[in-house]
Amino acid sequence: MQVFKGIDNRTQSVVAIKTIDLEEAEDEIEDIQQEITVLSQCDSPYITKYFGSYLKGSKLWIIMEYLGGGSALDLADIWSLGITAIELAKGEPPNSDMHPMRVLFHIPKSPPPTLSGDFSKSFKEFTEACLNKDPAFRPTAKELLKHKFIVKHCKKTSYLSELIDRSESSNKENSESLSGPSPRSVRRRRRARRSSM
Repeated sequence: MQVFKGIDNRTQSVVAIKTIDLEEAEDEIEDIQQEITVLSQCDSPYITKYFGSYLKGSKLWIIMEYLGGGSALDLADIWSLGITAIELAKGEPPNSDMHPMRVLFHIPKSPPPTLSGDFSKSFKEFTEACLNKDPAFRPTAKELLKHKFIVKHCKKTSYLSELIDRSESSNKENSESLSGPSPRSVRRRRRARRSSM
Protein backbone atom coordinates (compact mmCIF):
# COMPACT_ATOMS: atom_id res chain seq x y z
CA MET A 1 0.00 0.00 0.00
CA GLN A 2 1.15 3.52 -0.79
CA VAL A 3 -0.45 6.90 -0.19
CA PHE A 4 -0.04 9.80 -2.61
CA LYS A 5 -1.17 13.41 -2.68
CA GLY A 6 -3.14 14.32 -5.80
CA ILE A 7 -5.54 16.82 -7.34
CA ASP A 8 -9.18 16.01 -8.09
CA ASN A 9 -9.51 17.32 -11.67
CA ARG A 10 -13.24 17.94 -11.23
CA THR A 11 -12.98 20.15 -8.12
CA GLN A 12 -9.27 21.11 -8.17
CA SER A 13 -9.11 20.10 -4.50
CA VAL A 14 -6.20 18.21 -2.96
CA VAL A 15 -6.95 14.56 -2.13
CA ALA A 16 -5.10 11.59 -0.66
CA ILE A 17 -4.84 8.55 -2.95
CA LYS A 18 -4.29 5.22 -1.24
CA THR A 19 -3.15 2.59 -3.74
CA ILE A 20 -3.34 -1.14 -3.02
CA ASP A 21 -1.95 -3.85 -5.28
CA LEU A 22 -4.78 -6.39 -5.28
CA GLU A 23 -2.50 -9.19 -6.48
CA GLU A 24 -0.29 -8.72 -3.41
CA ALA A 25 -3.27 -8.17 -1.07
CA GLU A 26 -5.20 -11.21 -2.28
CA ASP A 27 -5.89 -12.46 1.27
CA GLU A 28 -7.08 -9.02 2.41
CA ILE A 29 -9.63 -8.24 -0.33
CA GLU A 30 -12.61 -8.92 1.95
CA ASP A 31 -11.16 -6.58 4.61
CA ILE A 32 -10.57 -3.89 1.97
CA GLN A 33 -14.18 -4.22 0.77
CA GLN A 34 -15.41 -3.85 4.35
CA GLU A 35 -13.21 -0.79 4.89
CA ILE A 36 -14.63 0.85 1.75
CA THR A 37 -18.20 -0.01 2.77
CA VAL A 38 -17.73 1.47 6.24
CA LEU A 39 -15.91 4.60 5.03
CA SER A 40 -18.52 5.28 2.35
CA GLN A 41 -21.23 5.28 5.04
CA CYS A 42 -19.36 7.47 7.56
CA ASP A 43 -19.98 11.17 7.82
CA SER A 44 -18.04 12.43 10.80
CA PRO A 45 -15.41 15.13 11.33
CA TYR A 46 -13.32 12.47 13.13
CA ILE A 47 -13.11 10.11 10.16
CA THR A 48 -11.34 10.88 6.90
CA LYS A 49 -13.88 11.49 4.14
CA TYR A 50 -14.10 8.86 1.41
CA PHE A 51 -14.61 10.13 -2.17
CA GLY A 52 -14.51 6.94 -4.25
CA SER A 53 -12.53 3.96 -5.50
CA TYR A 54 -11.16 3.15 -8.93
CA LEU A 55 -9.46 0.11 -10.41
CA LYS A 56 -6.37 0.75 -12.54
CA GLY A 57 -5.15 -2.64 -13.72
CA SER A 58 -4.41 -4.64 -10.58
CA LYS A 59 -4.19 -1.49 -8.44
CA LEU A 60 -7.13 -0.23 -6.41
CA TRP A 61 -7.10 3.54 -5.92
CA ILE A 62 -9.04 4.74 -2.87
CA ILE A 63 -9.59 8.50 -2.97
CA MET A 64 -9.92 10.17 0.42
CA GLU A 65 -9.80 13.56 2.06
CA TYR A 66 -6.32 15.06 2.28
CA LEU A 67 -5.48 16.31 5.77
CA GLY A 68 -3.50 19.55 5.59
CA GLY A 69 -1.58 18.98 8.84
CA GLY A 70 0.15 16.04 7.17
CA SER A 71 -0.95 13.19 5.04
CA ALA A 72 -3.84 11.04 6.18
CA LEU A 73 -1.33 8.28 6.64
CA ASP A 74 0.94 10.39 8.90
CA LEU A 75 -1.90 11.42 11.19
CA ALA A 76 -3.35 7.93 11.26
CA ASP A 77 0.10 6.60 12.11
CA ILE A 78 0.27 8.86 15.20
CA TRP A 79 -3.16 7.60 16.32
CA SER A 80 -1.99 4.03 15.62
CA LEU A 81 1.14 4.64 17.66
CA GLY A 82 -1.02 5.56 20.66
CA ILE A 83 -3.18 2.47 20.19
CA THR A 84 -0.07 0.29 19.80
CA ALA A 85 1.46 1.78 22.96
CA ILE A 86 -1.68 0.85 24.92
CA GLU A 87 -1.69 -2.61 23.33
CA LEU A 88 1.96 -3.20 24.29
CA ALA A 89 1.32 -2.00 27.84
CA LYS A 90 -1.95 -3.88 28.43
CA GLY A 91 -1.50 -6.90 26.17
CA GLU A 92 -4.49 -6.02 23.97
CA PRO A 93 -5.74 -2.95 22.09
CA PRO A 94 -8.56 -0.76 23.40
CA ASN A 95 -12.04 -2.09 22.57
CA SER A 96 -10.62 -5.53 21.77
CA ASP A 97 -13.83 -7.02 23.14
CA MET A 98 -15.77 -5.45 20.22
CA HIS A 99 -15.96 -6.48 16.56
CA PRO A 100 -13.54 -4.30 14.49
CA MET A 101 -16.38 -2.85 12.37
CA ARG A 102 -18.28 -1.83 15.52
CA VAL A 103 -15.12 -0.15 16.82
CA LEU A 104 -15.04 2.07 13.70
CA PHE A 105 -18.52 3.34 14.50
CA HIS A 106 -17.78 3.53 18.24
CA ILE A 107 -14.66 5.75 17.96
CA PRO A 108 -16.36 8.98 16.73
CA LYS A 109 -19.05 8.80 19.42
CA SER A 110 -16.77 8.04 22.37
CA PRO A 111 -13.88 9.76 24.11
CA PRO A 112 -10.44 8.55 22.92
CA PRO A 113 -8.99 5.51 24.66
CA THR A 114 -6.76 6.20 27.66
CA LEU A 115 -4.01 4.22 29.34
CA SER A 116 -5.09 3.31 32.84
CA GLY A 117 -3.22 1.35 35.45
CA ASP A 118 0.20 1.44 37.04
CA PHE A 119 2.13 3.30 34.33
CA SER A 120 4.25 6.43 34.52
CA LYS A 121 2.62 9.82 34.15
CA SER A 122 4.82 10.60 31.12
CA PHE A 123 3.76 7.35 29.37
CA LYS A 124 0.09 8.15 29.99
CA GLU A 125 0.62 11.70 28.65
CA PHE A 126 2.42 10.29 25.59
CA THR A 127 -0.50 8.00 24.68
CA GLU A 128 -2.97 10.81 25.39
CA ALA A 129 -1.11 13.13 23.00
CA CYS A 130 -1.17 10.49 20.25
CA LEU A 131 -4.87 9.81 20.76
CA ASN A 132 -6.17 13.36 20.43
CA LYS A 133 -9.39 13.07 18.39
CA ASP A 134 -8.68 16.30 16.54
CA PRO A 135 -5.86 15.51 14.08
CA ALA A 136 -4.85 19.19 14.02
CA PHE A 137 -3.85 18.90 17.70
CA ARG A 138 -2.01 15.56 17.35
CA PRO A 139 1.78 15.93 17.54
CA THR A 140 3.96 15.06 14.56
CA ALA A 141 6.48 12.24 14.77
CA LYS A 142 9.29 14.80 15.16
CA GLU A 143 7.44 16.52 18.00
CA LEU A 144 6.93 13.16 19.73
CA LEU A 145 10.69 12.58 19.68
CA LYS A 146 10.94 15.55 22.08
CA HIS A 147 8.22 14.22 24.41
CA LYS A 148 9.53 13.65 27.95
CA PHE A 149 8.60 9.93 27.80
CA ILE A 150 10.81 9.39 24.73
CA VAL A 151 13.61 11.67 25.93
CA LYS A 152 13.77 9.86 29.28
CA HIS A 153 13.61 6.28 27.96
CA CYS A 154 15.40 6.41 24.59
CA LYS A 155 19.16 6.67 24.49
CA LYS A 156 19.39 8.03 20.94
CA THR A 157 16.62 9.53 18.89
CA SER A 158 18.92 10.48 15.99
CA TYR A 159 18.17 7.14 14.30
CA LEU A 160 14.46 7.82 14.55
CA SER A 161 14.91 11.38 13.28
CA GLU A 162 16.82 10.05 10.28
CA LEU A 163 14.04 7.53 9.52
CA ILE A 164 11.39 10.26 9.77
CA ASP A 165 13.38 12.52 7.42
CA ARG A 166 13.80 9.70 4.89
CA SER A 167 10.09 8.87 5.11
CA GLU A 168 9.12 12.52 4.57
CA SER A 169 11.52 12.74 1.61
CA SER A 170 10.07 9.55 0.14
CA ASN A 171 6.51 10.81 0.61
CA LYS A 172 7.46 14.06 -1.16
CA GLU A 173 8.96 12.09 -4.08
CA ASN A 174 5.84 9.88 -4.26
CA SER A 175 3.69 13.00 -4.35
CA GLU A 176 5.82 14.41 -7.16
CA SER A 177 5.63 11.16 -9.13
CA LEU A 178 1.85 11.48 -9.13
CA SER A 179 1.54 15.14 -10.03
CA GLY A 180 4.95 15.69 -11.62
CA PRO A 181 7.84 17.55 -10.03
CA SER A 182 7.28 21.06 -8.80
CA PRO A 183 8.97 23.87 -10.77
CA ARG A 184 11.16 24.57 -7.73
CA SER A 185 12.43 20.96 -7.56
CA VAL A 186 13.12 20.97 -11.33
CA ARG A 187 15.22 24.15 -10.96
CA ARG A 188 17.04 22.66 -7.96
CA ARG A 189 17.88 19.47 -9.91
CA ARG A 190 19.10 21.48 -12.91
CA ARG A 191 21.37 23.57 -10.66
CA ALA A 192 22.72 20.43 -8.99
CA ARG A 193 23.48 18.84 -12.38
CA ARG A 194 25.20 22.00 -13.65
CA SER A 195 27.34 22.31 -10.53
CA SER A 196 28.44 18.67 -10.76
CA MET A 197 29.64 19.07 -14.38
